[in-house]
Amino acid sequence: MATVVRTVYDPLPVDPREFRLIRAGDLEIDPREQRPLNDGAVQRLTEEFDWLVFETLSVRVTASGKYKVYEGQHRARAVQFVAPDTLVPCMVAKDKDFNASKAALKMAEGRRNHSAFEKWRLRLAGGDERETLATQVMHERQVDVGTTKNYDTINAVVMIVRIMDSGETFKQGAIMLGKIIDVIREAWPDWQDDAVARWESAFIEAVWTTIRDYGEIISHQTLVGILKERPIRFWLNVGKPDVRQGNESAAEAIARQIMVDFDAAEKKRKKRPAKRA
Repeated sequence: MATVVRTVYDPLPVDPREFRLIRAGDLEIDPREQRPLNDGAVQRLTEEFDWLVFETLSVRVTASGKYKVYEGQHRARAVQFVAPDTLVPCMVAKDKDFNASKAALKMAEGRRNHSAFEKWRLRLAGGDERETLATQVMHERQVDVGTTKNYDTINAVVMIVRIMDSGETFKQGAIMLGKIIDVIREAWPDWQDDAVARWESAFIEAVWTTIRDYGEIISHQTLVGILKERPIRFWLNVGKPDVRQGNESAAEAIARQIMVDFDAAEKKRKKRPAKRA
């Protein structure tokens, strides 16, 4: 859908919201639609509460009559702690034709304190196809995205987005993402100590590059075999600045070493004598 650019002469659309004073204790904060609450920020607002800097909250009213905050969650929580019976100024939107996650995402776009993961979570909650398909692929393989790195948690959210955007459709991106995860998990199974380090962004990109550029000559099993011949730390060290060649990125250096190992294995295979009948 094309973006509509308004001039100063165009009238603004009618504001569908209405102003209401709502009891603070009746406001709900849905963690699926907002960033995680910062306890320090709530405490600071509570201790230094000042109506002169208290901005109107953005709230949506559900069909069941609940008031859910989609902008101003820290201020709402602070008032709830100080005086839950206080009436709070709110701009209220009806739940119909309203997506709180998408509204929060639009507000987050220009804010530096929203991480890639937080934007991912908002898009997923809003039902975006890219995040939904990627999450399905990852859950099928018992992994997910997150802010910390673990054997079952990938903290390279930006790389996941790049992979999903690489195909002509998100479904094609999801297929590629599945192939990459399968290779890495098979090379270093969940129970191995190396499983924690296997989700480095540069390494994921190197495996992606190899599959994308050489998938026709390197089979899944061959690639898994090449990778597992060396510990994951070896591959990560290949990507360090003092080891890379020229202007290579870490991912390019790792992908190059994968192909060096593949070529060496192919030469060795061709030199083997044929089995006697």
